[in-house]
Amino acid sequence: MAKTDVVKAEIRVGSGVLSIRRKGNSDVTTARILGFELADDGETVSLWLDRLLHTMSEDKIGDEADPWRVDGSFVSVLSKRLSQDELNVLRMGTGIGGSQTTDGAVSEPCDHAG
Repeated sequence: MAKTDVVKAEIRVGSGVLSIRRKGNSDVTTARILGFELADDGETVSLWLDRLLHTMSEDKIGDEADPWRVDGSFVSVLSKRLSQDELNVLRMGTGIGGSQTTDGAVSEPCDHAG
């Protein structure tokens, strides 16, 4: 199945949840944020959600100029390079190991390895 261009949507990260409202659709789809992971580059974060919010034909979603990359077969994992201010919010509180979402809501770290 061919991947699409960027799926235009509004993505909001809230208190332990992420919501997506696709352009041209008034429905809002939400999922709990299970945790996040900061990549080795120190700037790219991956948010692990509790369900699948994308279709297999979607690989980028959000703002066309700065979309989230989306992947996953059983749950959605959204990845994006964040600004320094957004990263600082992640580092506040308990630090990267048990951290906060981009709006400051506490999120437990994701243990997807085991």
